[in-house]
Amino acid sequence: MTALQREAKPMQYVQSLLASWVGNLMGSLFAAAMFSYLTEFLSKEPYLPGLINQVTRDMVDSPWHVILLKAIACGFLVTLAMCFDTQNHDGISKALGLHLPFFTSTTARYPHTVEYMYLTSIDMMLRALLSIGGFLWECMLPITLGNTVGGAVFVGAYNWWVYLHCEDGKRKSNGLLGLDETGGA
Repeated sequence: MTALQREAKPMQYVQSLLASWVGNLMGSLFAAAMFSYLTEFLSKEPYLPGLINQVTRDMVDSPWHVILLKAIACGFLVTLAMCFDTQNHDGISKALGLHLPFFTSTTARYPHTVEYMYLTSIDMMLRALLSIGGFLWECMLPITLGNTVGGAVFVGAYNWWVYLHCEDGKRKSNGLLGLDETGGA
């Protein structure tokens, strides 16, 4: 929403995205190594075959565009959950608004960037199905792009339009579509 309000420079968004992505990757690699690989938690039955099958089915065997489209849906649902959480005031509404989109995303097996940073990393540590290049190209790029589009475009742009761009149900002048308050050009 800050981008649509033009409150920061484009390079600041790129820096923020890269810092967040690299920080999440480092945290996922740390968690995969320390809590799964070194403890041998996921290296035994029934976890290892399930993990390998999930990563193989979801990332290695899926076409790039399918991963991208699923990631767009995931980005939409996760960002929608954050919006529901901030819009509700009582605890029950917050819990339902936050968890139902997450449960839907997980049940539908829509990939989230941080989730697959961890799952694919531990899969590569236990049984290398992907190279590092394959991890970045086949897994992280479509998921990151899809999550960004799903969250920023479908939820972020909508909320910007409703809450910041419109005022009392009317468009501000010089708006996104170049219309004045009466709807004329």
